[in-house]
Amino acid sequence: MRPMAMLERPSRRCLTWPDFWILSLLALVFLAPSCSRDRGQTHNFILMTLDTQRADFLGAYASDTQTPNLDSLARSGIVYENCYCLIPTTLPSHANMLFSEAPHRLQVFNNGQVVLADDRRPSFVQVFKSQGYTTAAFLSLGVLKKRHGLSEGFDVYQDEFPQGRFYLTAQELNRNLLPWIEEHQDEPFFLWVHYSDPHEPYYPPDSPKEMKVFLNDTQIAEISLNKSLNHLELELKEGENRLRFEIPRPYVRDRRKKVALFDRFSPDKIEKEQDVTLDFRKGWHKQGNQKFYGVSRTAILDVHNPQGPRKIALSFRGKIIVPLQHKRGRYQNEVEYMDKHIGDLLQSLQGLGLFDRTHLLVIGDHGEGLGEYPRWDGKPHYGHTHYLQGVYMHVPLIIRPAALEGDPRRVKDVVTTLDVAPTIMHMMGFRELRHFQGASLIDLPPGTNRKVFQQAHRPLAHKDTFALLHYPWHIIFTPVDKAYELYDLSRDPGETQNLYDESLAEPVRSLKAELDAFTRKVLNEKIDPQFDKQSQRMLKALGYIK
Repeated sequence: MRPMAMLERPSRRCLTWPDFWILSLLALVFLAPSCSRDRGQTHNFILMTLDTQRADFLGAYASDTQTPNLDSLARSGIVYENCYCLIPTTLPSHANMLFSEAPHRLQVFNNGQVVLADDRRPSFVQVFKSQGYTTAAFLSLGVLKKRHGLSEGFDVYQDEFPQGRFYLTAQELNRNLLPWIEEHQDEPFFLWVHYSDPHEPYYPPDSPKEMKVFLNDTQIAEISLNKSLNHLELELKEGENRLRFEIPRPYVRDRRKKVALFDRFSPDKIEKEQDVTLDFRKGWHKQGNQKFYGVSRTAILDVHNPQGPRKIALSFRGKIIVPLQHKRGRYQNEVEYMDKHIGDLLQSLQGLGLFDRTHLLVIGDHGEGLGEYPRWDGKPHYGHTHYLQGVYMHVPLIIRPAALEGDPRRVKDVVTTLDVAPTIMHMMGFRELRHFQGASLIDLPPGTNRKVFQQAHRPLAHKDTFALLHYPWHIIFTPVDKAYELYDLSRDPGETQNLYDESLAEPVRSLKAELDAFTRKVLNEKIDPQFDKQSQRMLKALGYIK
C-alpha cells in the first residue's frame, strides 16, 4: 500500500467544500492497495503448503515422480530451484512462512509448542483481513491445530480430524475445501491449503487393506494399518476365544519376523464389569517394558471369558513395517496420490472461473530423509526433524501468478521459507510488515546469494544442530559433539564428502565464525519447550516421539 502524497496547502486560503471532497477522493486513491480493481477483477490468493515434500520428488524438479498437476503450475509460473526451509519440522516451518520470522525469533522449535500472539509481529493474513478478504485455512495435520497459534487472521480455520487420528488425506481435505471455495467464489479470498500425504508411514489411501481379523475362525474385519485408531468389537462366547490376525501381503516373507507394529493395543470394556484375560499366544514380539507390539504374519491372541457371553472392544493403532528398499517407492506413491487430488482443486478453480483470477504459491515445509544418511545408531535414517542436510531442507517453491502475469521462468538463486509472506504482499500490492525477515522474490536481482541459517532442536531432534548455507558452502555444527561438517554443494550436491578441517581457509573460516555466533545466540536465548498431555498423545500418534 503506497503512502498518501503530501499536498502543499496554498497560503492564507481556507478549505472550501469542493476542496474537501477533492482531497478526500485523492486520499482514497492513494490509500487503496495498488492491486485494487472492481470485485470481478480482484485477485484471490491460495498458499498451498506440501508437508514433508522433497523438491527432487516433483516432475518439475527433474524427478520421475508423476506429478502432472503441480508440473502444469510450474510450466506456466516461476520455479525456484534452490528454496530451503530453516527448520525440518512442520509447526515452526509454517510459522516462518506466516510471520516471516526465524524459529529463534518466534521461540518455536518443535511441534507441540504454541506460537504466542504478539501485536508487534502480526501474521500477514491480518493484512488480507484488513483489506476485506475472506480468509480460510484447511489443515491436514494435527500439529497445526488452532491451539498451536497459527490461526491469527483467519475467518475459518478447519482443523477437525476423525476420531483416533491426527491427519487427513488429500481426498478428505478436499471434501471440506472444495465446497467452501464454491460457496465463497463471489468474494475475494485468501486461502491456505495444507496437504500432508507424503508424511510417514507412506501409506497411500488407495493401497489394499493389509490385515484380516478372525474370531473363532470367522473373519470379522479387514483393516488398513495406516496409524488410524481402530476399534474392534468382539462378541465373546463363554470360556476360551481365539482372535487371529493375518497379514497375507507383507513385505517380509519370513513368517517369524515382525511385519507390523502396534503402538497402541488395549481392551475396552463395553458390557458388564468382569474383566477378561488376554494371552498373547503366538506371533507377538514385545521387548522389556515397551508399550508396543511387533506382529508376525500370523498372530494369535487367546481371550479368556469366564462368565457368560459378552461384548468387549479392542482399540489398536499400527503400521506395516516397510523394508528400506521399498520406502522410496511408497513415498513416491504418496506424492503422486497427493498430486492427483491437487488436480481436483485446480479443476474446481477452472470450473468456477477462478483459476485466472487466483495467484497460487506452492511450497514444501521441509524435506524427508529416505535412507541417504545414517542415524545416530548407524542405521539408514527415514524421516525428518533430526538433520540438516539438503534432503531434509531443500523444498519445492512454485509461483503461478493469476492470468499468467509475467513470463514463465526458473530461478537458481537461493531463497527461503521466510520469503513467502513478503512475496505474497508484493504480488497483492500490499505493504510489507516491518518485522518481516524475508524478502519479496518478485523481481529478485539475478545472482543473489543469501546466507541461510538453519536449526533443528531437541526433543524431537536427537541433538540440537545448526547450519549455515552460503552457496556453494554448507557447514553444519552439532554443539554437544563439538562436531562440524562441511560440504561443497557445487561439487557434491548430495553432501556425501565432509570436507571439514581445522585449518580452514577464507571464506569458510568466516562462515564458521558466523555459525558459532548464531549457535551461541540461539542456545542462550532458547526457552525449552513444554508439552502438555494432549500434545504428547498427538506427537506419539504421529511418530514424533516414542
